[in-house]
Amino acid sequence: MDLLEMPLPHFFEKTLGKDEDEWPPEARFLVAAYYGNVRRLKEIARRLDRSGGSKGADATLAATTYRGMNALHAAVGGLGRLDACRYLVDTLGMDVNMWDASPRKKTPLEHAVAGGNLPAVRFLLDHGADLHQECEEGATVVHRAAMKGKSEILKLLLSRGAEVDGKSEQGTPLCLAALKGHESTVEVLLEHHADVNMVVPSCLATPLDAAVFSASKHCVKLLIQAGANVNDVNNNSLARAASEGLTEIVKCLLEAGADPNRPDESNVAKSDGHVGAVIAMSSEMAF
Repeated sequence: MDLLEMPLPHFFEKTLGKDEDEWPPEARFLVAAYYGNVRRLKEIARRLDRSGGSKGADATLAATTYRGMNALHAAVGGLGRLDACRYLVDTLGMDVNMWDASPRKKTPLEHAVAGGNLPAVRFLLDHGADLHQECEEGATVVHRAAMKGKSEILKLLLSRGAEVDGKSEQGTPLCLAALKGHESTVEVLLEHHADVNMVVPSCLATPLDAAVFSASKHCVKLLIQAGANVNDVNNNSLARAASEGLTEIVKCLLEAGADPNRPDESNVAKSDGHVGAVIAMSSEMAF
């Protein structure tokens, strides 16, 4: 179970039980950070310091982790309260680029993007967060924002110099946004001149193929208007749309010049399987 896939308090309720008093103090500590409760954070840190040594409450607070996460990861991924962020970063000097200890090594910026916390994302960037850091699959926070449909956060990241066509094993941000049917996010990426025909190396799918797979007529239309190739040599989007009974998308493709007599050399069933595999992988990657 991924800590980014549900609110932290709910995650702990599922894994530790509903009685918070029975949780380890470190878990209660992270929940306090999630809610931005600095007073509670200091209180728990003082208790942990008394039980563990003489480092001091501030040092204990900065060093305490649970399930691989520290207070900053929890704070920016939670409610993202800026007073808590300022205390953790400006006062305690916590590292805005420190990965958590999960297998996917998520940064505070990734937690903030996943939580949809625009002010926290801006705060982290203003304090030196690296928006170009990549996970093992080559994905960045731009890929995460695109796949989650966080359009306003995506605008901010791109305005700060993020790569609009950043490659990963699962494709570009545009391909991931289309795959999830996030219309406004597709619009943002196209406004920033994302490559509408760049393929996913693992399956040779384009953003248009992804949009057809997600059955998003609006995304299909946006991509066509931006110059998507409706007769891509590697895939037959028209054949896929027809096989799925997507009548409106078939009309869009035909009106854009898709060849109805073109043989399905791409093998729709096999190609659909590849794109489906990308969906499965993208759900598991560092998003």
